[in-house]
Amino acid sequence: MKLVIEQEYNKLPLTNLAIIDLLKNINLASSNLMASHKSSTYIQNEICTITIHNSSPLLFITINPANLHSPIVMIYARNKIIPENLSPLNFPKTTEKA
Repeated sequence: MKLVIEQEYNKLPLTNLAIIDLLKNINLASSNLMASHKSSTYIQNEICTITIHNSSPLLFITINPANLHSPIVMIYARNKIIPENLSPLNFPKTTEKA
């Protein structure tokens, strides 16, 4: 095990076949998990493939909902959400959320 740790730390190729098989299985299992390193790599490769095939995009838009009236922001602000009172009038002020 010390040898494997040393190889990983020094960024050398791994020589222990059992560890290599274990890492392959971990990568396979994590490839379906959202926001995992493997899924991020898959999405990056997909974006590169689309860019190569269709050329680079002329316009790139990221849609971000307004945080002023978002129940998700209230959860992050640790406010208890009561569905009956879920109205923008009952939301905390921007300074309170900050």
